[in-house]
Amino acid sequence: GLTVQQAKDLFSESTGVPALSRAIQGTYAPASTFKALSVVAATKAGYNMSASYKCPATVQIGNREFKNFEVKDEGTINMETAIAVSCDTIWYQIAYDQWVKDGGLSPKSGLHDYFFNNAKNFGVGQKTGIDLPGEAKGRVVSRQDVLDRWKANRKDYCRRARDGYPELTDRARARLLQAYAKENCSDGWQYKGGMAADFAIGQGETAVTPLQMARIYAAIANGGTLYQPQVAKAVISPDGTVLKRFTPVAQGRIPTSASTLSYLRAALRGVVTNGTAKGLFATYPVAVSAKTGSGQVFGKGLTSWFDAYAPSSKPKYVVVMTVSQGG
Repeated sequence: GLTVQQAKDLFSESTGVPALSRAIQGTYAPASTFKALSVVAATKAGYNMSASYKCPATVQIGNREFKNFEVKDEGTINMETAIAVSCDTIWYQIAYDQWVKDGGLSPKSGLHDYFFNNAKNFGVGQKTGIDLPGEAKGRVVSRQDVLDRWKANRKDYCRRARDGYPELTDRARARLLQAYAKENCSDGWQYKGGMAADFAIGQGETAVTPLQMARIYAAIANGGTLYQPQVAKAVISPDGTVLKRFTPVAQGRIPTSASTLSYLRAALRGVVTNGTAKGLFATYPVAVSAKTGSGQVFGKGLTSWFDAYAPSSKPKYVVVMTVSQGG
């Protein structure tokens, strides 16, 4: 059996939590791989995917400057190119504009909330139902979630705003958390424009498991069906008789048009032929479609993503690679 120390080491943060099944229990910011979902949300909001949009170096939202990756100004580009080069500022602006249309800090009744509702339709924040124990459901945060959390934690926010975090040895983190606490104490019930902007590029509070992203990209590749992931194929008796077969279970369909999915697949192919994955996969012997991502969390290194399916024309495989805090 395990010694007490061995058990502690298996579940310890300091040793990297070796016992954590990262594929189904690790939750991470999906970063730019989430933009595939944002394409669908934008079409529902009425945006023309054939049109061109500005991809400036920065976008001003409130008193904060939201920067494009490497603070590049890509000029006016079409959305397919925006996916290929992973432009952030296009999505910041679109998400912010939709937040304003939904009423901003004073939401309208019957608000559309295209980005949040679309993420739910893709299964974000929900367990996939894989036949393994301990699956995490991840996290997706709505306006109502923000309000409910504020009601439940307001007293603690205000206490921390006053007293800070003296127990933390990382003083930079302590100062940041106290600043958050001060803001949450006074107006933590508000779903702000910056939160909407972050949501559209898979940042902020959104968290997914690698398995959730694999299921999402499988649905994009197969024409829109979300399947329940399965490990078991069959139950076989000791003499080799097949007692039961496990057939694929469809859990629903992505509510979007075939033309939108076709457009998205072309954009994901462009990531490999002329975008952020060109350096490694443009000459790969199998045609791959993919999206890259770099997830940022305060105080930790970038988490790298590569969500892919292949062959591009007739997909058979989905591969999601995640390197937690890998840069």
